[in-house]
Amino acid sequence: MSQELAISHYSRQWLGQIAANAKITPTSSGQRWLVHLTPDSQQASTVTLQVRGSGVQWQLLSLTNAEDWHTMSQPRDEICIDPERHCFWHCQAGPVPLNEQPRVLANFLADLQRICIHRGYAVASDPIPDKETEDD
Repeated sequence: MSQELAISHYSRQWLGQIAANAKITPTSSGQRWLVHLTPDSQQASTVTLQVRGSGVQWQLLSLTNAEDWHTMSQPRDEICIDPERHCFWHCQAGPVPLNEQPRVLANFLADLQRICIHRGYAVASDPIPDKETEDD
C-alpha cells in the first residue's frame, strides 16, 4: 500500500473540501483518485494530487505540478513528491534532502491553499483502478 504524506490537520481538512468539490466519494476504504487542481492564477499551474479514501478523511499520497519534461526546465516553482517511487524534488534544485522534505511540502501546500482560497480554483478527478481488479 502507498505511503501517506505527512500533512497538517488544516491541510487534511482542506483536502476534504477539495475532494467534496470534485464530487468524489470513496465507495471502499483505500480507493484512490487523481485530483487535478487548477488555481485561478496565471502564475500557478495545475497540481495533480493522488489521494486515498480512508474512512471519513482523505490521505495525500503524492503530488506534482510538473506538466512535462519541457516545463521541468523552466524557472518556475515546481514540485514532485511520490514516496512510493522515492521521488522528492523541488524546482530546479533537484532532490530535496530528507530533513527538508516536511518543510518544503508544508510550504508548497500553504501557498497552494492560500492561492485557491483567495483566487478560486477549478477541480477535476479521475479514479485509479484497484490493482486487484485490473486485467493483466
